[in-house]
Order: sequence, then C-alpha cells, then structure tokens
Amino acid sequence: MSKGLEIVKHLSTKVKVKMADGQDIEGHFFLSEFAENHIGAETILDVLNSAELDFIPFEHAADKALILLKKSQIVGGIIARIQTNQEWRRG
Repeated sequence: MSKGLEIVKHLSTKVKVKMADGQDIEGHFFLSEFAENHIGAETILDVLNSAELDFIPFEHAADKALILLKKSQIVGGIIARIQTNQEWRRG
C-alpha cells in the first residue's frame, strides 16, 4: 500500500450558516460528487440529515481555516454558490 497524499474530489458549496448563538458564519461545505442514498451529488440536506455525522467540516471564508461545525448548533443557512470539480488533498 502506497503512502502519500490522497486526492478526494468534492463539490465546494459556498454558504452562510446561522448558528444557535446568533452568529453568522460564511464559508464552504465540502460535498461528495456522489450521494449514498440517491442518484447525483450529495446535498447539504444529505449531510445535515446524516445520522453518522455530529460535526461537519467547514472552511471559514475569513481566514480559510478548516473548522468543525456541530450539526445541532446550526439553525439555518443560505446557499450562495456551488463550485464543481474541486480537489482536496489529504494525507
């Protein structure tokens, strides 16, 4: 098994998220090109409704920091734009 960087293709979705404490956070969710439970790309609703995830990776727009948002603290949001064919390197 080779070691090194693994490239994961994803859709970068620009959003403004309203948190339970009243804070608005702008940034990007990372969605899969393929949904687990339906044809097509994963949606934000798929991620929010997933029983497997308590936290969602989120890139903060202001400083590009990768943070984890607790799903139970997200009370609303606005989708601004979906970008396709992005790559994220992990490893």
